[in-house]
Amino acid sequence: MKQIHVLIKYLLLLLAAVVPQSSFWVVAEAPTKVLSTGESVDAFVKTKTDANTIMVFAKSYCPHCRQTKELLEESYSKIKFEIVNLDQLGGNNDGFEIQHHLSEITGQWTVPNIFVHQKPVGGNSDLQQLHASGKLRELLVAGGTASGTDEL
Repeated sequence: MKQIHVLIKYLLLLLAAVVPQSSFWVVAEAPTKVLSTGESVDAFVKTKTDANTIMVFAKSYCPHCRQTKELLEESYSKIKFEIVNLDQLGGNNDGFEIQHHLSEITGQWTVPNIFVHQKPVGGNSDLQQLHASGKLRELLVAGGTASGTDEL
């Protein structure tokens, strides 16, 4: 049994000497997805979520997306929010690539896909529930958007 261990150790040392260390353990990374603008999908999403208190990824024909937009315009007009309609972006697959990326980071494939202070909160029904319960205002205040609910 000891001879087998010595043989294995010898073979590993021999293999390490023959194969360069940099290629010995190769971990495949997924290629970075790039939009038609040349910007990476990840950078696009990060830029949008960082620049807006509430960020909504939507589609122009989606009734749930329209409900989200109406709520934000009626009740949170003083808050910086943006809605990007994925179906109206340039490029052949830009909207699909962004939606795919969002599904990987949020676990949600559907739209609207909503972020508050860079954190995913779900879709329209989730936003409506947060609003009705007063928790959306709490999230906005806790995130530093306003010092009190009167400012929202």
